Amino acid sequence: MRSKLILSTAVLLLAVSGAAQAQQKAAAADSARNQSFELGYRGSSVDGDKGRWERYRDLRDGPTAGMVFGKETEQSALKFTAANVGYHDQQYSLGYNKFGKLKLTANWNSTPLNFAYNTLSPWKTTGGNVWTLSPSARTDVQNKVAGVIGIGTTAATNLPSVYRGLSTNFPMQARRDMVSAGMKYRFDLAFSSTGKTGNMPYGASFAFNDANELPMAIDNRTNDMTAGLEWAKGTTGMIRVEWAGSWFKNQFSSLTWDNPLRATDFNNGKLPPLGPYDASGYANGNGAAVGRLATAPSNNMNTFRIMGLYKMPGRSTLNGQIAVTTMKQDDALLPFTTNSQIATPSVYALFPGLAKLPRATAEAEVRGLNALLNYTARPTDHFALDIRYRFNDHENRTPVYNGDYNVRFDAVPEYVPGTETEHLNVRQNTIETGATFTLPRNTAFKFTYILDDVKREGRAFSDMTDYTFRASLDTYGNQYLMLRGVYENTQRVGNGLSLERIEEGGGQHALRFYDEADLNRHKGSLIVQLTPSDKWDLGLTLAIGKDEYKGEGHEFGLLDNSNSSYNLTLTVYPSDKFTLGGNYGSDKFSSLQSARNANPFSGVVGAYESWNDPNRNWSLDNDETVQNVGLFADLPKLFRNTSMHFSYDFSDSDNRYVHSGPRIQELLTNTALTAGAPKPCATGFTSCFIPLPAVTNSWTQMKVDVKHMFTPAFGMGVGYWYEKFDITDFATPNLADGSPRMDTLGIISTGYGNRPYSANTTMLRMIYKF
Repeated sequence: MRSKLILSTAVLLLAVSGAAQAQQKAAAADSARNQSFELGYRGSSVDGDKGRWERYRDLRDGPTAGMVFGKETEQSALKFTAANVGYHDQQYSLGYNKFGKLKLTANWNSTPLNFAYNTLSPWKTTGGNVWTLSPSARTDVQNKVAGVIGIGTTAATNLPSVYRGLSTNFPMQARRDMVSAGMKYRFDLAFSSTGKTGNMPYGASFAFNDANELPMAIDNRTNDMTAGLEWAKGTTGMIRVEWAGSWFKNQFSSLTWDNPLRATDFNNGKLPPLGPYDASGYANGNGAAVGRLATAPSNNMNTFRIMGLYKMPGRSTLNGQIAVTTMKQDDALLPFTTNSQIATPSVYALFPGLAKLPRATAEAEVRGLNALLNYTARPTDHFALDIRYRFNDHENRTPVYNGDYNVRFDAVPEYVPGTETEHLNVRQNTIETGATFTLPRNTAFKFTYILDDVKREGRAFSDMTDYTFRASLDTYGNQYLMLRGVYENTQRVGNGLSLERIEEGGGQHALRFYDEADLNRHKGSLIVQLTPSDKWDLGLTLAIGKDEYKGEGHEFGLLDNSNSSYNLTLTVYPSDKFTLGGNYGSDKFSSLQSARNANPFSGVVGAYESWNDPNRNWSLDNDETVQNVGLFADLPKLFRNTSMHFSYDFSDSDNRYVHSGPRIQELLTNTALTAGAPKPCATGFTSCFIPLPAVTNSWTQMKVDVKHMFTPAFGMGVGYWYEKFDITDFATPNLADGSPRMDTLGIISTGYGNRPYSANTTMLRMIYKF
């Protein structure tokens, strides 16, 4: 009702102004009024997921204010802006420029991240990122009291958890506040400080038996500073020396939470090695009552950089830079376990390495060396040459950590000889050469060859080399046609394959990781802009790409993906009083991946082994199509002293999953295709395969803004926004009434997910120009 009242009042004011404007004279000075102050009111009505609607903005009902202030002379310029004053997304900016001598800037802005306003959690914070549950509920779950369910693990126990009734509703929000300042006076100096506070959904689980999602607390700050000194001579070149520092401080070094399945640490009453722990506790739930994991550590980074440019004869230049970076963090290491039944002298006697950490702090350090060298030359008007070389070296200097002794998921002590951290060093060399041929009629062809060689430790391939060829065509300077086309082909070849790296992660020998697998990539793009007259123009963009991963022995993992997109735009300018346009676009993506559903070798002679059974293979084809439509109309002179802007945007996405392969056939029919293999489903089931359903969503937004100036100095504006978001997502848990569910199979969550909404927003504002 309030929004309708605001809109009606604004329409009435505009109607009254129509009768009065006949008595007003056109004010030539109006264009000189580049300073303004706005004061207004905003009101909204929202049905559905209001947090998803606001997401990175603050659209609460209430007064709004903003201003632009500036003053410029031939010697200097001063400008101050303020927007959304008093809200979580407010922004302020101040700049002063004494041309050629001194430049000062200062900014402050805030950005909210609204996850959801209807999330739930049974955990309560006690401060310090420590989260607790009801002791009595945990005791009942641990003792398996009849009718009490902690976490449902099968369809037969897909009943309400005891923690559902203990959960409280809360808005899950985070916010980033950033302040920055800079100065340039013969040297330049810049500083920024960014703080993040609030909560975010975070997974915190106990291995395979107990999945949890907590509203983890956030409280950290990053301070960045840059200082540089530059010397330049127009006819020769320039040299710049720069230092940059960054310091990150996290107030919470860890996350600690109560186990919803246990109130006490498991104790079977036996002595090591038979107890008091359960050797399968990481999987069956007989583990610790409290979990703990490390969060992002406090750290710092310092970079020293020198850059230079030298203008050479023959219309050529040489420029480059070299930078040395040091990254360090020395947070205290967390103890081996929270489990009081493992942190005992009797367990230490069998596992002596658990009595004391190998070292108290991380002592982590990485040294980076980066270099860039560019040479460009244009000896004639019809030919140009450019050569670029890049070098990157990532050297980890952290002392090796001996991990022979560890505790698996706070449940089981282990001794695994030969376990230690790896440095995972990376060294990259990239050479790029390009030749440009300029033809008559303002047309240029460019041919580029790129060699990108990466050597790294700790991966399946120790060396990866990309060979890329690129060709492009450009037209310019033509008032009727602009054309740009690019084609690129990349061949990636890997060397030094280590099957042990794949095995140690539980993978098949035929598995390859997409970011290092042998690759054949084709991609191209085309941009066409037609301007037949000054009354309309037409634009077309087209892009296609396909990746194929088909190296020797590659059978599992990502096999290929392809994508294509096109966008058509039309803009019409009938007169200086009217501009309208629109666009239509479509994007398509598809990928194919393959895997084998199998267990490691049992070692039993004559037993069925699923590890090498090809009938356990299955594939997933993921296909998504997105369509976009946009319309706009600008009427700067709808009526005398009245302007209007209209925009409409629509997006629709359909993401589907298609399963295939012999393993899918087995699951669909409950029939083993290999002799001696067990049936894939339990007795009595004819099928036990449930495919992933499609994920679809559509988003609509319409905006109308009308502004009328009663005098050159005073005016009013009214705006209306409409938004609607529809989504079907199997990953979002809901109860029958549509409210969030936090206790779906296998997890105690916050109920966070993407849900639909529709919203109407009306804004009324007074405008004062001076």
